[in-house]
Amino acid sequence: MPQAVDSPSEMNRLTSVLQHRERPDSKSSFAVAIAVLVSVTTSCAGSDKPTTTSRVKTCPGSRSTPVTPTLLQSTLQAHGFSAKLVSRSCRSRSATVANASPTAQGSEEHRADREGFIICDVRHRPFNGRMAKRPYRLYAYATLPTNSTPGRQFLLANVDCSLYLTSTTRAKASTELRHSLEAVQRQIVGK
Repeated sequence: MPQAVDSPSEMNRLTSVLQHRERPDSKSSFAVAIAVLVSVTTSCAGSDKPTTTSRVKTCPGSRSTPVTPTLLQSTLQAHGFSAKLVSRSCRSRSATVANASPTAQGSEEHRADREGFIICDVRHRPFNGRMAKRPYRLYAYATLPTNSTPGRQFLLANVDCSLYLTSTTRAKASTELRHSLEAVQRQIVGK
């Protein structure tokens, strides 16, 4: 079993060993690379950085209100998005629900582009400011905050969803995202 890498200098040393082998045997190089990867993953497991693996960590005593990541995920799935919990941060008590990871490639990327690539940030509590006066109102914007790519932004209570549009995105993506957030809205108001 490989040892955990405790410092950046140890990581650099292992990387250097990997790069400067005189006659690398492909099997042994692969084994060393896997060992380094497992070591780095093991040493980061206890950190408060968001997790982006298929098994997202749980944060005890940290429940998002009024919208939970699970509620948002199931509602998005019911409206044609293959949404999943992508990451969670215990420190900020937020979670990200999306239909693809930010580094998606191949079939996952193409599926998300067809559906409409969505990234929803589920915060611990509702937004401050103007939205605090009417937290259960759905705010919809025709552009993303940066205007750098085509898309839509939706805000509801403690959820901020961005929909990125491409030439292959289904025509009803924006409407379906709005309908899914309206369904969430009905569920949290009815509580």
